[in-house]
Amino acid sequence: VVEGLATLVRVDLDLAFVEELHVTAQRNGGDREVEVHPHERGQAFNHKTVWQRIAIVAAGPIANLLLCILLLWAMFVIGKQDYSPTIGRVSGIAASAGLASGDRVLRVDERPVATLGEA
Repeated sequence: VVEGLATLVRVDLDLAFVEELHVTAQRNGGDREVEVHPHERGQAFNHKTVWQRIAIVAAGPIANLLLCILLLWAMFVIGKQDYSPTIGRVSGIAASAGLASGDRVLRVDERPVATLGEA
């Protein structure tokens, strides 16, 4: 049993019932609507009010949009850590200036640097 949209629609997934609907639809020519049992008419989509049907149809795209917003928010909140401003391989002018592999850049133009992106 799946219930959604504050119990506007209740869907019972019973394979025997689905198979019976398929056989009945084939017997009726395949393009006609299948009769719904009288005690289940209140649950049938085509017996819902217009606003309930709009809510049911819109629920999927709205859920996808909310999931997208949630995932984007999580991506920006969690994000990836920026690299630390640590010097890797040293050669040439940097080596002759006294820089060594593993040194950390603390300031650039007297401005403190915490990450490589800030350097």
